[in-house]
Amino acid sequence: MPKRPCTASRNAGRNSVRQFVPEMGSAAISRLDMEAAMRRGLERGEFLLHY
Repeated sequence: MPKRPCTASRNAGRNSVRQFVPEMGSAAISRLDMEAAMRRGLERGEFLLHY
């Protein structure tokens, strides 16, 4: 999975440039969808803790 542009650039060091690619946006949308689904599941009591 591609990294976000700022993270990729920061990890590459000074004087570097990274371009945004569409896959970065789709990865972010996927993470937001998962977070929203998990929040709905918590609200509905759909999680069960086993330890």
